[in-house]
Amino acid sequence: MKKTDSVYLEDILGAMKKVDQFLSGMSFVDFEQDDRTQFAVFHALEVIGEAANRLSTDFIEENTDFPIRESVGMRNFIIHGYDQIRLDIVWKTIENDLPKLREKVENILLLIRLKT
Repeated sequence: MKKTDSVYLEDILGAMKKVDQFLSGMSFVDFEQDDRTQFAVFHALEVIGEAANRLSTDFIEENTDFPIRESVGMRNFIIHGYDQIRLDIVWKTIENDLPKLREKVENILLLIRLKT
């Protein structure tokens, strides 16, 4: 079965919800000291980047402000630069960028649902 853009967007949204669950009630210091949570968050960020990478060319052309390059870049860095990950940058990404991405994804999914 071929996945559609909306399925990839749902995957992105689901991974962001997982990050929220993993980090619920945690401070940066807690995160810094919890290898298990770090590993889970890294995987969720990888899923976000991989799903973003699979969005169609049409989607990319229609949503020029969607941070595909940034999402894929983070995924690639976590996978290929795993030994150089800076937790402070991951934390800032989660705090500053994921809420904006989540809002974009939710708005796009709402528009898709309204069209169908």
